[in-house]
Amino acid sequence: MKSSVSNYENSLYISGVKIFGVNDVNFGYSLPIEHINVIGNNKFTTFTNNPPQSSLSVQKYFSLPDFFLNFTGAGQISGGLFYNDKNFTFNRAYMNNYSVSCAVGNFPSLSADFTIFGDVGKNVAERDYVYETGQLKIIRPRDIAIECDGTGTNRVEAFTYSIESPRQAFYSPTGSFPMDVVTLRPFKATAQFTIGVDDYESKKVFDYIIDSNKKNINIVLGSVTGFYMQNMELISETINSSATDELSLTLTYQGFI
Repeated sequence: MKSSVSNYENSLYISGVKIFGVNDVNFGYSLPIEHINVIGNNKFTTFTNNPPQSSLSVQKYFSLPDFFLNFTGAGQISGGLFYNDKNFTFNRAYMNNYSVSCAVGNFPSLSADFTIFGDVGKNVAERDYVYETGQLKIIRPRDIAIECDGTGTNRVEAFTYSIESPRQAFYSPTGSFPMDVVTLRPFKATAQFTIGVDDYESKKVFDYIIDSNKKNINIVLGSVTGFYMQNMELISETINSSATDELSLTLTYQGFI
């Protein structure tokens, strides 16, 4: 007798596309219930005092084409998990955070977080119109090239690039769903690199108050995609030394797009 659905028996579909290479997906809702007790009544009265809080989080291997990067702007998605003849689905989700990271010895990974302003549950989104993205094509570490301060002879051991895209929902006193969801620009971009130190030389922290520390950064993933960032400002340098590892330095840059 079968007791549960296995990981290979369910699939994630987003806006008509079957997503390959997913390690973890987590989404759902919570209801902001408030309990009121009054004199003369021995029972609680309960009601929802705010819209439901719904979110979606996806972690996957980074692969081409990069489907999720398209939704860092104003676009919304729908979709969900489909298993057997059942589903747990959502609509009207907007991305809050997009992140790509890689370290020596690992494949690049992608993380995407969304806020769901629509409905969540069974039969909220359909998959009748679904088409698949094709085979999973994972980017290998040797397919990555990085150009930033200090990468000439100081090898990059790990990096993370992320984009924050905040949203604001506007509700009507008489409606269940938001009347509008506004994208708040500019988006904050953060790039963090851990490098093995060879001849890297830092500046004094107070020198940055006088001199501009804006740099251009280029991260190439494979032969057809990447991230090019202009006027990124160095906001932190952290050096690390231990008895078991070589000297390393973590550089964090921040900019707006």
